[in-house]
Amino acid sequence: SSGINAEYGGSGRGGFWAQDVYKISCGNTNSDTRGGETTDSDTSDTNSNTNDCEVGREHLGCWKDQPARAIAGGIRLNSNNPIEDCQAYAKENGWPVFAVQYNTECFTAANAEDTYQQYGQSACYGSGRGGFWAQDVYKISCGNTNSDTRGGETTDSDNNSNTDDCEEGREHLGCWKDQPARAIAGGIRLNSNNPIEDCQAYAKENGWPVFAVQYNTECFTAANA
Repeated sequence: SSGINAEYGGSGRGGFWAQDVYKISCGNTNSDTRGGETTDSDTSDTNSNTNDCEVGREHLGCWKDQPARAIAGGIRLNSNNPIEDCQAYAKENGWPVFAVQYNTECFTAANAEDTYQQYGQSACYGSGRGGFWAQDVYKISCGNTNSDTRGGETTDSDNNSNTDDCEEGREHLGCWKDQPARAIAGGIRLNSNNPIEDCQAYAKENGWPVFAVQYNTECFTAANA
């Protein structure tokens, strides 16, 4: 970023070389006070209607790996509780996809969703913890549990129960300066008269957790935003 800026009238749509930045999160609404409505991200001090909405995960299958890793960055951590710990690591970094390999190893990166399939499908041990040059891959999602059948328990990503009340929301990260050498790579992704919702949808479709709205209509988002 290029430093904090003053908000442009408080509309949530940025201003002249100023962008309101948001992070997609789990909540019970997709609105935001800076977009004209109230969300749980704005009333988090009361914890209203958010206790039943937790981060879950979707299993994306078992995929081959090679010494030139399918997911960049190498082994992020080793753990005896690798699925939960790797998910926590990915979530902390704002990365939606992670993988567990060889029973203890955690792999994740900003662009993991684009690269994990490059060597084709494989057979894992069945525990949800990958295998020999094979990794169980997961995508973080909104659900009512953090467990997964491949980790030994049942989740909503497996049976789709009790998820109707849990939707994606967003957290406002503030208003930040921009410059011609853009703070968020990729240029203007779209222009819209409904820019906050449309930019969030574009970011979500690409698996990118952070997006920004500038100059009332412009959408910016990228894997490393």
